[in-house]
Order: sequence, then C-alpha cells, then structure tokens
Amino acid sequence: MMNRILPLLIGILTAFGVSAQSDLFFSEYVEGSGNNKGVEIYNPTKNPIDLSKYYVARFSNGSTTYTSGGITQLSGTLEPYQTFVLVNGQTTSTESSPACDPALQALADMMDIPYPAPTYMNGNDAIALLKSETGNEADALPVDLIGQIGLGSKIKSEEGWAPFTDTTITYTIGDVEYSHTITDYIIKATDDSKQAGYGPYWLAWTQDHTLRRKYEVYEGVKENPAQFNVALEWDTVSVAAEGVDEITGETYTYRKYKDIWDGLGSHECIVTDPSFKNSFDQFTNSSLSVFPTLVKNQAITITSVSKISNVEVLNLRGAVVLAQEFEPSNNIELTMPGLNKGIYFVKTTTVDLKQRAIRIVIQ
Repeated sequence: MMNRILPLLIGILTAFGVSAQSDLFFSEYVEGSGNNKGVEIYNPTKNPIDLSKYYVARFSNGSTTYTSGGITQLSGTLEPYQTFVLVNGQTTSTESSPACDPALQALADMMDIPYPAPTYMNGNDAIALLKSETGNEADALPVDLIGQIGLGSKIKSEEGWAPFTDTTITYTIGDVEYSHTITDYIIKATDDSKQAGYGPYWLAWTQDHTLRRKYEVYEGVKENPAQFNVALEWDTVSVAAEGVDEITGETYTYRKYKDIWDGLGSHECIVTDPSFKNSFDQFTNSSLSVFPTLVKNQAITITSVSKISNVEVLNLRGAVVLAQEFEPSNNIELTMPGLNKGIYFVKTTTVDLKQRAIRIVIQ
C-alpha cells in the first residue's frame, strides 16, 4: 500500500512541517453479516496512549445521542503506531440475533459489551470515538467520526452512506428495470416509486462492507460533517472469491466485499514513513489552527500565534491550487471557490518565515 502515495506528498509534509499528531483515529471498519462487526483504532503518535480515556459510541438510526446505540469505554494501553481492535462480543445465537464469527472475535483486543453496544451497527449508524481527559464519560469530546450524527428520519430506515450523491442509478431485478436518484450520499432501502429492493448492488459502503482508512489520513474527523461522503477518507476492502452457478454448475470468480477481516490488527499510515516521523523534530512551536477543517462552500478561518503573510492550498500531488498574500495578521479569512472535493493542505508562511500546514477536507 505504501506505493499508493506519491513521493511528492512526503516531501510536502516534511518541508512545511505538519503538526505532530496527538490522538487516535478509526483505521478500519467491519460491517459484515449478522453480528460480524468491529472497528480498529490506530495510534499515529510516538507515545503510548491510555485507552481508558476513550469511548466508542453508536448514534443509532440518525439519533442525536448515543443513548439507544450504546457506548463502550476502552481499556489498556495502545503503543505507538499500533492498532486496537474492538469486536462484537456476542458468542451465542438467538432467533433474531446471531453470534459473531469466532474467527473475527479471535482478532479482538477487546470484546464489546452486550447489546445495546457500538458494534451492533448496521450501516446507517454514526460511530464516534470520544475522549475524556478526566475519564468521565460526561466530559468526553469527539476525536473521530464515521458517518453523520443527527439525521433523524432522513436515514432512520435507510441502508447507510454511499460514495456518491445527486446521481441517478439504474439497475435490473429479473426483467424489471429500476432507477433512483441518490441525494446527500444516503442510500435508501427501497426504490421510491416501485418499492423494490436495491437488488444485487451494495451501494451503501457503510453496510455489508469492510472499510479501511486511506493511507494519507493521519487524524480523525472532529466535526460533524454537513454531508458524509465515505469515499473522501475510506477505501472499500475486497478479495477474490469463487462461486458456483446454480444452473450450470460452473465455477466463477467475483469480488467479495462482506465478512473480510484479514487486515485487522495492523494499519499502514503515512506517519509510519521515516521521512514523515523524522520531520516531527523540525516543527516550529508556533500555534496554528484552521476552522472548519471539513469545508463545504464556505470560508475558513486561519489563526496563528505568529502573524501570517502568505497562504497556499495544495492538493495531494503537491500542486498549489490556491495562493494568496495578506497584510500580516494573526487571523486570516480564506475562501476557496471552485476546488474539487477531497483532501488538501493549507500551508501558511509567517512574517518570521516559519511554515506550517494543516489538513482540510473539502466536501
């Protein structure tokens, strides 16, 4: 996976100094059949982290709270550049709720608590990683998020989130053709006009999929997005599989997306590259912040202890897509019209010629 990142990106990060990361994030998400569910958490820092300060919470069916979805406090210590795997803990089956696969549970660092619990997600639930410096759940603040909290009826009975929006899809079930327009990245459970299931296509990536955080992502989502485009920071995981045609008996190959957990327990991330890690020692102490870091048709506010004189926005290929000079100021307002959705770096130069960069996501 290392070769997916252009060498230029490493050079950019080293040259401007990206803030050393100080918190955990979700690195893998397993939403499989039955109760085959789990999440992997990654430590991108050079220090061991006390997991008892962290919680995983499920905001069920568009809820604004995790009361009905459950919350689990983690335990143990997560070493630098290592992962922690939380897996659904159900070991016996009932008529309506099957046990989690023992092969998946064998990969767990911790089994989740009984229902309701975060790892009973079914694709349309937002999953949050929360942190409390006091260890008190009531004081917990978000450090990462999968999905979008508080959508209510808009997603309550739907399947989950897709990597595309404002798109009309057409598909066939038997001899009948169906079509549906997807809005706000949400995949509905049935066709609006004909009440037909979505057939053979797994359109909701957050359901019946394993997702892996993109290699270049090195920090969590700390703000509830206006819309959740799963493809911005996540890749789907698939493996080659074989099936047998029921009519002809012939063997065929296909891509399998569900019940895949072979990669749990390790994660490749840009922070593990020696060039990236060694650059931490070169960082300046000047404080830099950008708000919001999830941007949709709006300006961002850049705040720095040292006065900023120049701002550049670069894409992941290292190309400057926007550059602007300012009268030196500690607070800069920057608008970014016409930029495509994706991950960018906001690079600032201060009057004392120090450079810093912060990652943003344009939705």
